Amino acid sequence: MATNPNDPLPSAPSTSTAPAAGSIADELSAAAADFGSDVLSLTVPHRSAPSERPPAQPQTAEERLATIAELITPCPPPDVANGYDMCLCGAGVVWPCNTTKAAWLAGGHDVAQKVRALMDEAMRAASFGSEE
Repeated sequence: MATNPNDPLPSAPSTSTAPAAGSIADELSAAAADFGSDVLSLTVPHRSAPSERPPAQPQTAEERLATIAELITPCPPPDVANGYDMCLCGAGVVWPCNTTKAAWLAGGHDVAQKVRALMDEAMRAASFGSEE
């Protein structure tokens, strides 16, 4: 057997008894024949079993709004001290974007009061940072 001088580890002759490469469908069919048809009906571990019931859906408007408020995350305020006013989510709109407004409304907050409070907090933080 000829050896490649550039090959640091010459390969050993193959002694594998594996069958020739076939299609995956052939291998699955062979596995099903060996182990019975139950092999193909196994569920993937990260998926729920079909017999499990989904969680109960919220019934009242308040429950639905609370669920929506948990699912939607409001965007943080932009760096207004350095002249930025665009929302950080990348929607290309001035902050707060509609997603942020929806999260606040679902959480029972007044949008105007929330904007005012967060802008005041951002400006205080900016003025505190400039006094150092």
